[in-house]
This record gives sequence, C-alpha cells and structure tokens, in this order.
Amino acid sequence: MPGRPVRRRAELVLSLGVLALGVAAAVVAFGLPEAGGYARIGPNFVPKVVAGGLIVMGLWLLAEVATGGWRDAVDDDASARGEHAFQLPAFAWVSAGLFAQMALIRHGGFVIAAAAMRCLNGHMQGRLVVAKEGQAERMKAMGITDMKRIYTERGDTERMAIFSAMTARLRKLRESGTAVPMQ
Repeated sequence: MPGRPVRRRAELVLSLGVLALGVAAAVVAFGLPEAGGYARIGPNFVPKVVAGGLIVMGLWLLAEVATGGWRDAVDDDASARGEHAFQLPAFAWVSAGLFAQMALIRHGGFVIAAAAMRCLNGHMQGRLVVAKEGQAERMKAMGITDMKRIYTERGDTERMAIFSAMTARLRKLRESGTAVPMQ
C-alpha cells in the first residue's frame, strides 16, 4: 500500500500529540487549588479526570501504532466516508456565531452572548446520508429523490412536514410504551 508509511507517521504524530496534550493538561490541573471542602472535590478534579483520559487515550493510540496501525481506520476515499464539498455558508454562519460569542460575553454577559450565538448558529443545514441497505429505497418512497441535497430550515416546508410527522409518530410510540430503537 503506497500511502501506508505516510499514514503510519501521521498516526504516530497524532498519538504523541494526544499524549502530550494530556501531560500538559495534567501539569495545569495539578497546579490548580485543592480546596475541595467536605467532598474533597475541588476545582482541579474534572481537569485531572480529563488529563487522565487524554493520557490513557494517547497511550492506547501509541500501542495501536506499535502493533500495526490504528484499528478501524477511516477510508482514504472521501466519497466512501460520506464527505461532501466544503460548505462556505455553513462555515461562515458558525464562525460568525463563535466570534459574536467571544466579542459579547465580556461586556454583554452570558445571556446576551448566548442569544447572539443562537441567532447566528441556529441556521440548520444538513444532508441525508444512506448508512444501511434499504434506506435509499425508503427515502425514495417518502418522496426524497436528491440524495446529495443540502437541506436548510428555509424553503423546505414539505421536508420539514415529513420530519415533523416522523417525530410525532415516534413520540406517540414512546408514549404508548413501545420500544423504539434509535440508530
């Protein structure tokens, strides 16, 4: 496989990066105050747990690299992974919301900043992805013909009606006590 040495080097670098991030987080976490009161859980507890998780994950990834490479690695082919082209409008909306949050939180407070982020990032975009056999046929039976279409909350009233009906049906099934598998 021609891309394997490059992939192995990337896996090694990423594994070491996760481990280094965990060690750096542990150094910071152990520098935080211990004042935990009666329960002995202070402001450094959760950072220590996160640092420990990162260290364990980094070591795990390194062990996989040393024994032949990461398991269940993602396919190199973008179309096989279900990726689509870069969506500039979606990126711009999310970036605008994050920048508004950062700019407003200090002077406007959390509520104003969160409201701005919700207004800007509340713009929904999505694409239906066929993950299992038979789903494409079921989508076609529901009237969905364009599998590559990017759906938004604007202009898709007929699709939103389908999703709304599906949601109402699931709610009724749950209320009746019927087990509904979520996949």
